[in-house]
Amino acid sequence: MTFVLRWIVTTIAVSIGVFLIPGITLPSDQDAYISIMIFSMFLALCNMGIKPILSFFSLPITILTFGLFSLVLNTAMVYLAAMLASALFLVDIHISGFFTALIFGIVVSVISALINLFMGIEDDK
Repeated sequence: MTFVLRWIVTTIAVSIGVFLIPGITLPSDQDAYISIMIFSMFLALCNMGIKPILSFFSLPITILTFGLFSLVLNTAMVYLAAMLASALFLVDIHISGFFTALIFGIVVSVISALINLFMGIEDDK
């Protein structure tokens, strides 16, 4: 049930992020909603499975940069989710550059945190 809730929250956050950030492009037809759901699924999977491992191994550099390296990890998860969704399900999502992915990751994180706060969903850390 935890994954389903995280997937729903991520889908809402990604939908808002795609609407707000001009550098993220999706198909303009009915497939856009399906593309957002598939991309959100991979983003939730990456954030649940891969990001904690990368965070652990990058802890020294995160400490040296006073936590700013976690933004780079967030950006890497966005790129990884886009690549996986594109490779496995042929989802046509295009991220125009590093800073677009960085801002998109920040927006999705903030919106997800706000939704989790208002709905009372606790993190499993």
